[in-house]
Amino acid sequence: MTSHDRTYRRILTAVLAALMLATVTVGCSSSDQQSSKEVGVVVKTLSQPFWLYMKAGAESAATAGGAQAEVTGATEEAAVQEQVDKTRAMISRSVSALVVAPTEPKQLQPILQQAVDQGIPVVLVDTDIPDWHAKTSFVGTDNLAAGKVGGQYALTVASSGNLAILAGTPGNTATQDRVTGFKQAVNGSGLNVVAELSANSDRAQGRSVTADILQRNPDLSMIFAANDEMALGAVQAVDAAGKAGQVKIIGFDGTKDAVDAILAGTMAGSVAQNPFKMGEAGVQAAIKASNGQSVDKRIDTGSTMVTRDNAADFKKELEQQLAGS
Repeated sequence: MTSHDRTYRRILTAVLAALMLATVTVGCSSSDQQSSKEVGVVVKTLSQPFWLYMKAGAESAATAGGAQAEVTGATEEAAVQEQVDKTRAMISRSVSALVVAPTEPKQLQPILQQAVDQGIPVVLVDTDIPDWHAKTSFVGTDNLAAGKVGGQYALTVASSGNLAILAGTPGNTATQDRVTGFKQAVNGSGLNVVAELSANSDRAQGRSVTADILQRNPDLSMIFAANDEMALGAVQAVDAAGKAGQVKIIGFDGTKDAVDAILAGTMAGSVAQNPFKMGEAGVQAAIKASNGQSVDKRIDTGSTMVTRDNAADFKKELEQQLAGS
């Protein structure tokens, strides 16, 4: 072998080594970039089962997508400022994308706009901000239509009598739409709305507000609650008043506790959303948006009317979701 050949082989070996190193470096860089992608998820609270299902869905989607989901929420749904602060904290961490269920949309919108201005895509879940067009997508239930489903079912349970409505946190457009849809469905029927009060989507407040309503309306026939936590509080108040079975209670969300109450006969039904799917689809959309991919502007996760007839099967589905099946 000549000195020229030896020199050529040394150069060739060096070039090949450099190419291999570059390939490994690029591969690691791509992997590191994927694993470092973090989606900030801010729900209304983590103190209620509904949001724990959403958390499970969000984390499942993040794992499947090779990302991380940091899920947080206020101590209670009425703690609007706490949710605002947690959203600000996510933005300051420069997360890759945000998934947010706004409790009070008008108060949170300017903060979400700051995220968009910083290049952070924002996906809304559960509660939309219809006139805010900077969002990447809205993932959730058509609450107006689902409220109508609840109202139509109510008429099969009791076509006449006095009706009370437990509304959610003031300013929450999701619960407002549910109440509006329900009232549209029962309008003109024999059901007469005698009370419509906020119980802030909270079980304890649902109980206390219902107790007050029952004192003023001892002949109450039905209660519609815009979420299951308030409905379960109403169950407690109705039982304490000795009116179990006399006052029919319909909730909204389809949580495990509500389904158990339906099976026990203390609730007549619940309009079930799919919070697991909301969390899952929300994070999937967020990951796509952070990668520059297109995302549908609206993703409907549907609803199901849960009654005594299908409650057992629906409960199995909920258990499978939390188990990660």
